[in-house]
Amino acid sequence: MKFESTRKIFIGILILALLFLALNFWGSSSLKNFFYNQTFGLQTFLLEKGKTLSFCRQDQVALNQQLIQENQKLLSDLADLDSLKKENEILRQALNIGLAGEYQVIFAEITAINNFNLKGFVYGDSILINKGSNSGVQKGFPAVLANKILLGKVVEVYPDFSRIALITNKDSVIDVQVQDNPEYALAKGEGNQKLILDMFPKDKELKSGTLVITSALGGAYPSGLVVGRIGDVSAVSSEAFRKAEIIPVYDLRTTSKIFIIKNVVITNE
Repeated sequence: MKFESTRKIFIGILILALLFLALNFWGSSSLKNFFYNQTFGLQTFLLEKGKTLSFCRQDQVALNQQLIQENQKLLSDLADLDSLKKENEILRQALNIGLAGEYQVIFAEITAINNFNLKGFVYGDSILINKGSNSGVQKGFPAVLANKILLGKVVEVYPDFSRIALITNKDSVIDVQVQDNPEYALAKGEGNQKLILDMFPKDKELKSGTLVITSALGGAYPSGLVVGRIGDVSAVSSEAFRKAEIIPVYDLRTTSKIFIIKNVVITNE
């Protein structure tokens, strides 16, 4: 009997995992959002059923469960306080540099980072956040850090979460300017966290370490957002333009809180 119950639970978990994987590749937007929201109850049910398979005595199970719940509550309270403290600090920084005053923003958290760049896989160099259309997020809205560092833009929106293509995504093309230079150029994503400066006039000076910022030329982003710094500089003799490596100044390993700018008129969507 116990074997049969264990087998059913295992099959249920396997089906759930396969559905999750399949939806990431082929599911529609509404189906994905519905699945992520609705399977919470099923996951909880499977977890609780798994707990009943313990070979401990029932009274010991109950005592352990009580201790676990008490410990979880203490940890949760501490986590909530720490999270609130960090969120207040980020909001304070944003106000100090004028981000929240200059733009209407939506505060969000990163829930997943995708660095896959396989052929046919559209999610390379992207992140998921915990805000969607229910919070006012729309496709095309820019994503930034509190200090006006550009992360990318929203490319998929669901009711409760959104996907952001990073500036290094292969489909990312940004109108930019090199600091203290009137010339316009393009920042193009190459995937695998790589970004290049393209279409910069060959006869103009370009130095490593110089800041690259967005221009208002393309209309997709507000001007003055930080894209990165110039790395290695090259020039193609047969062309009239220079190319250079752009080094993004954000670090996804230490980044979790971001802002979505929503008072932007999107002209190229």
